[in-house]
Amino acid sequence: MSAKRDIQRQSLWKSWMSLDDTIKEVAELRAYELFENLKRAACEALTSSAARFSRLGTSDENTYSRLVALMETYQQIIDSAGIMNHKGPTVILLLSGICEVLASRLKEFEDATGEHNGKNPITLEKQIITDQATAYISEQIDRLSKNLTSRLNAKHYTTLNPSVYIEKIMQQEILPQAHVIFQEGLRICLASLNDLHSRKAAGLYTELIKREWEELGNIIKVQVLAVESATTETDASEDADALPAVYRILDMLREAYQHMGPTIGEFQKLFNSAPLPEPEITYDEFAQDMNNAITLTAPENFATHDFFILLKNEAIALFDQGQLTKTAYQIQKTTSDEKFLAEGIKKAFVDLYGLLHTQAQPAPINAEDPELALQHNIITGITETIEIKIESLADSFQTFDEDEQNLLRSFSEEKIMISDEDRNRIENDLCLAWLESPPTTESDITEFFASFAGNETLAALNGRIQKKIDNYLARTEKLTFRFKKEVLLYEICTYEEILTHSVSRLRASSSAEIRAISNLLDAAYTNLEILLKKNNIMPIRPATHEMFNAFLHDALVAEKHEDFAKGEIIKILNTGYMQKEKVILRANVIAAR
Repeated sequence: MSAKRDIQRQSLWKSWMSLDDTIKEVAELRAYELFENLKRAACEALTSSAARFSRLGTSDENTYSRLVALMETYQQIIDSAGIMNHKGPTVILLLSGICEVLASRLKEFEDATGEHNGKNPITLEKQIITDQATAYISEQIDRLSKNLTSRLNAKHYTTLNPSVYIEKIMQQEILPQAHVIFQEGLRICLASLNDLHSRKAAGLYTELIKREWEELGNIIKVQVLAVESATTETDASEDADALPAVYRILDMLREAYQHMGPTIGEFQKLFNSAPLPEPEITYDEFAQDMNNAITLTAPENFATHDFFILLKNEAIALFDQGQLTKTAYQIQKTTSDEKFLAEGIKKAFVDLYGLLHTQAQPAPINAEDPELALQHNIITGITETIEIKIESLADSFQTFDEDEQNLLRSFSEEKIMISDEDRNRIENDLCLAWLESPPTTESDITEFFASFAGNETLAALNGRIQKKIDNYLARTEKLTFRFKKEVLLYEICTYEEILTHSVSRLRASSSAEIRAISNLLDAAYTNLEILLKKNNIMPIRPATHEMFNAFLHDALVAEKHEDFAKGEIIKILNTGYMQKEKVILRANVIAAR
């Protein structure tokens, strides 16, 4: 690197460090703000959902409210009885007895209630349960916040707007996790709210109101009736003015009893009803409620920072580098793989020819065994065929090599023209690449630019160049596919036919030498298949009774056969081949019709 380039990249690094620190500060601030908003919204949603889905609703709170109203009625009765001027001793005595009972009930209620600053203790108890659930949600969301903050310290942003990046992460990653936390918090909250047996205040006042109702019922059945009877026995002329006050007291007792009945009945009905299913707040519902909380206004934009001016200046140096180097290498790599495979197949046949040439003996003159003479002739014919294959492979290899050189020559002569529009696109892409994965140290800058210049981004942004690249790659694929199918696999398939139709007569020969040669020929085919498998070319060799598949098989003959169902393969004639799920040659078969 030149001294000038070194100085430029030092300036680039210093400018990046300044911008990086600023983005991190803004991102952390935005993350904190959004998580606080999310916690508040989630806790509010839990509070409203808990009230909405609670099995008892507000009926448990109404129990306390009804008790307070009843105690106020007791006090009014006691106060009214205290100023009454009725002269009948029996009435006064009976009313005094009622007031004593009511006063004791008031005392028990006051002792049980204690100091609540005028607030409903059942409401306070429910608030504690809800607060515990919201505290759980807040704690769990705080953990999500810490995890994201640690990522912000280690990861830079694929956008020049930190708020947009944070909101994207909140939408895609945080909200689904927050939804799970919310559901669990709501489940815990409702389980406690609906468990009346474990709630001290609710249990206390539930028992109290039942007891008051029973006690008030007894008062009405016994003492109220006694008072009414006593009023009829007194001299109405003496207490005419006092009687309405007595009757008002008795009416207040009856009304209080009547009002309590439906309250207790409703609560008992709810308490005895089957538990409600756990509410399911869908993710879409939850996300809709939370979206406003995790959306910020007036996002920042750092696109005009000096760093990006320096970075775009660096992009100019990338335009002079060879755009087609990678594609040329890809063409060479593809064709080289086929050349190596061709060399391997040719060598296998050359080695086999050498062994046959040395081991195969000419047919004996005047042989008494015609079959043996025929087998020797078969071996001679196979040897000659192998020699022809070797020559054919050599010629085809030379033709393939010439085609490859012509393709590369044509490709290298393509001219690269980069328009201003493409230049701007490449500069922008370079900026995004830096933000997505910036160098970790100043010394890594050179490697970053080398990596960017060596990938496909430059070519991808130029549609015309990419079209030419794709065209040449397609031509390369067509060239190699044809060479593989029409030359390499053709030679192997025709050799398989030799094994099927000719070598089969040698395997049962009376001559040990001929049987050894047949083994040699079979072993050569095995070695060829091993070579193909090393190049990811797998055989298509269907089993008998396997169903015909037009994608993999080619039915040369369709026969009727009583032992085979329609479409089943009776016999395989030639092996097919496929490479990485792409069929090169279909297997030739006889299928049942």
